[in-house]
Amino acid sequence: MPPSLQSLHINTPLSNFAQQLPQGSFAAPFIFPVLPVEKESDDYWKGGREELEDDVETERAAGTPARTINWDMTTGEYRAREHALSMYLPHRIINNADSPIRPQQRTVSKLRGKLDLRYEKRAKALVQSAGVTARTVAQLSNGALWGASSGTKIEEDVFLAKEIVAGQCGRSPNRIVIPMQVAIKMAVSPELLDLRKAWDQTIMVDGMLPSTLWGMQLLIPGSLQNTANPGQAAVIDRLWTEDTVLLFYYEEPNLEYAGFGLTFRVRTAAGTDYMIKEWNDVPSYDADLLQASFIQDEQVINPESGVQIVNVLTT
Repeated sequence: MPPSLQSLHINTPLSNFAQQLPQGSFAAPFIFPVLPVEKESDDYWKGGREELEDDVETERAAGTPARTINWDMTTGEYRAREHALSMYLPHRIINNADSPIRPQQRTVSKLRGKLDLRYEKRAKALVQSAGVTARTVAQLSNGALWGASSGTKIEEDVFLAKEIVAGQCGRSPNRIVIPMQVAIKMAVSPELLDLRKAWDQTIMVDGMLPSTLWGMQLLIPGSLQNTANPGQAAVIDRLWTEDTVLLFYYEEPNLEYAGFGLTFRVRTAAGTDYMIKEWNDVPSYDADLLQASFIQDEQVINPESGVQIVNVLTT
């Protein structure tokens, strides 16, 4: 039997709790920062590059008007969709808990964890299918793989990739995403050994690489998933397993965005990003029903603002 609408209410404290849960090292909000919006669909501006074009004379004679340049920006459209999951919380669990709020918070954590995992997988698929420029190490420097014992040119590959982004969008990338297996190879490579000795150990990400790497904020995705079929023994694996490094330009989210990607997330009736609905005393279940949801659309806004260095460990 479905829960009665009369027992439904928006649980504001739990909505706030869901919003404040740490996102850990998920890459989705790092690559696609959240821009709160009021509507489920609307247009947005893509940042232009008119200031980089030397196509007009700037000298002005006395008493004459300054030359006028055109507004060189294009628009895009987002269409947000709702993502939601629910879970029954038996009254026996609530009644036997030291604090009644803890089982609710634990339930919300589970729901948001599953929602965020799907968000992460959508973000990864977007990066891989959005026509982002890809270069192998052979196309950048001497072709030596980053996992090789000698002869690598990791720094040169990164610097050349940064120049590709600058040449495409007029801005240097300021964020970099390095999967765990690649970060491990980088951390132990002879090429970076002396650099590691000089880096401040207190700002190292997972003890391997500094949080700011070659002028870019670093993220090593830590998202995990169980890849086993239902009912089988768990097989926990990294979600980001490809030996691909993503460099991209980021700026504070806005509706005239020149950065790589955005998450358009609709403000909920609770005034938060996430909304927790609660049905109390669901008939026949002797339980409460909690539902977590958000309404959003993830998009690569400017694919030219990013570049991927692919196959850095394998040929």
